[in-house]
Amino acid sequence: DDEGTLVAASVFADIDTAEKEEAAKALDEAQRKDFEDAERFKAWGNAAMQKKKYEKAKSYYTKALEIVPAGPTSHVYFSNRAAALLSMRNFNEAVWDAERGIALKPKYAKAHARLGLAHFLLGRYQDAVDAYALAVKYDPRNKNSVLYLEKSKKKLADSEGAEEEETYDAPSRDVSRERGRQGKDSDIQHEDNTELPTRPVAPEPSTRKPSSGGDPPG
Repeated sequence: DDEGTLVAASVFADIDTAEKEEAAKALDEAQRKDFEDAERFKAWGNAAMQKKKYEKAKSYYTKALEIVPAGPTSHVYFSNRAAALLSMRNFNEAVWDAERGIALKPKYAKAHARLGLAHFLLGRYQDAVDAYALAVKYDPRNKNSVLYLEKSKKKLADSEGAEEEETYDAPSRDVSRERGRQGKDSDIQHEDNTELPTRPVAPEPSTRKPSSGGDPPG
């Protein structure tokens, strides 16, 4: 049901094609080669996410970041790795990656949305509200961010009310926490990917090595 299903706000991220092309023009030949290699790893990561191979996706995004840790699209790599970490239920690590993406591009809405989702699943509802508010500010047409901003506000209000009225003993609270953890497992569900490029993705490393050399992860 809707209340029991948390949908990540667009798992697969990409930047506008024109923006990407403009960024590539500003690079010298060596930087452009690194940029292209990093984009290839990102594409493999997106394909792995689509197949729900989250650990593999994480390793590809990590490789992209090793090649280009602070380039024109590195905020996307951090944000996408945060999505993989969310799927792996590594919520604290997802917070860190989303924040790194935001540090590189403060107005990147998807990173704010993933930060909001991580905080939501950690039960940090005020932080979730703050993050989703920025996600909506920078992408007001994203229906999921709008929806889960409201859900976060409701959870925050409910949790504040529960703190005032709570009278159970410690063992009861432990049971409640365990139920909350179980709920998190069933809540994580991602949208179908609608943002992967329509052009064919280069073969994965098992059949073609990237031009940067070395054995790719996974």
